[in-house]
Amino acid sequence: MSVSRTVRLIAVLLASSLFCAATASAATPTLTRKFLSSSRRTAILYFTYDASPCGGGVACGFRGVINVYKGYDVAEVFLSGFRLEALAQADAVSQVNATAQKFNYDPATGAMEVGVNSGVATASGQQYATSVTFVVLLTRNGVASFTPISSGCAGVASCSITRSLPGAVPAGMKYIGLATSNWSLGSGSGPLVLNTLSGAIDALTVSAPQVDLRYLCMMQDGSAANRMWCEWSAKVVAFDPAEMEQNGSSVFPQYTFLAWNTPSLQAWTEHATSPSHARIRGFLDAFEGLTLTYQTFPSVPGAQNPVWLIESTASNFRIDPNAADTALTDYGIFLGTKFGNALTAQNYAYQFSRAVGFLR
Repeated sequence: MSVSRTVRLIAVLLASSLFCAATASAATPTLTRKFLSSSRRTAILYFTYDASPCGGGVACGFRGVINVYKGYDVAEVFLSGFRLEALAQADAVSQVNATAQKFNYDPATGAMEVGVNSGVATASGQQYATSVTFVVLLTRNGVASFTPISSGCAGVASCSITRSLPGAVPAGMKYIGLATSNWSLGSGSGPLVLNTLSGAIDALTVSAPQVDLRYLCMMQDGSAANRMWCEWSAKVVAFDPAEMEQNGSSVFPQYTFLAWNTPSLQAWTEHATSPSHARIRGFLDAFEGLTLTYQTFPSVPGAQNPVWLIESTASNFRIDPNAADTALTDYGIFLGTKFGNALTAQNYAYQFSRAVGFLR
């Protein structure tokens, strides 16, 4: 189902208002890590953007110029992680979004105009704080392929985006992952005391050169009778294997983490080793999708809770100093229900997926 023009217009107006109101207390995005392939045909740079307080007429978005490497033919920007924190209380939620996008890249100077925004709209209209990590990927013509997906859907409690993408993995290239740039969910029935918040791959088949997928969006309360909408933008990333190696996930083409009955913040350093065990020069680690839900085992019918903190963070990207074939990323997952308590919460379940590849 295609999302209606009215819903799209509302979403666009909400997003654009983040850039038009007074500016939040935030600087420009901060470069945290950069990698170059041995051929120097590909560069990967990670940035973090923090803003607080946001909402209540104060903008949470950034649109401006960052400086990256010059001289590349292709430039892409993707989400890597985000954190959304209500500043007054746990609350019902009407909209959640995180977006990182490229507007322009000048290969002569390395100047790149980007837009970053994220937010959470609640029943009380309270202000919030946000943190977004995004990744800039620069490469040469013929080295990689980026097949775009930009779509939406609407439904009762859930909806799906289905795509068949012939030619997404060109001859001589390998599938790396689905890298998301816009993840946005909203209620059409007013603020919701949440049962589930999700925008994530539900089915994925990679049969090069074709990729077939179904992206499942859910935003519902305990009744699962509310109207909702979803917007998702991503790109299928494929690379020359001489430049970037596929990850070695046991459930490839997915690179996924999940847990049930989680009562606390989940924070860990992930060790991802290249399947060839060759020395890596860096790595791509982009956000693909996320599910947070109170549908745990054993199931509690109608379970729902107000929330104050939604976290799916990725940070501190680095190569293991003791293992040159291993990438290290610090991940954090949390669905906070007790205001001010960022460590423990009502039991929840999660699944989150990444697009991961290793620079040679």
